[in-house]
Amino acid sequence: FEPGGKALATGRRDGRIQVWDVETGKCDKELGSHGSKIKILSWRADGKRLVSWSEDGRMRVWDIETGKCCLELDKGQENIGKISFMADGRIALTG
Repeated sequence: FEPGGKALATGRRDGRIQVWDVETGKCDKELGSHGSKIKILSWRADGKRLVSWSEDGRMRVWDIETGKCCLELDKGQENIGKISFMADGRIALTG
């Protein structure tokens, strides 16, 4: 859930990410695709960005308003346990 509780992001096995309106239960937008199973999703505190990590080891940061990827990192990580945005906007990983 995004920090305000109004939206829910879900990751699919086919790599697509969908953002749902919690009140209506409808998909508001679909973000681009990783091409492989989404393993982790995490919202930034202001709800304007979403970070995703997929089975292929790639991380992407999505602009929720435009629905476009604004940063892609190919870390090649296989054992990430959690991804979070820090208060200053940096991304923290645990494995």
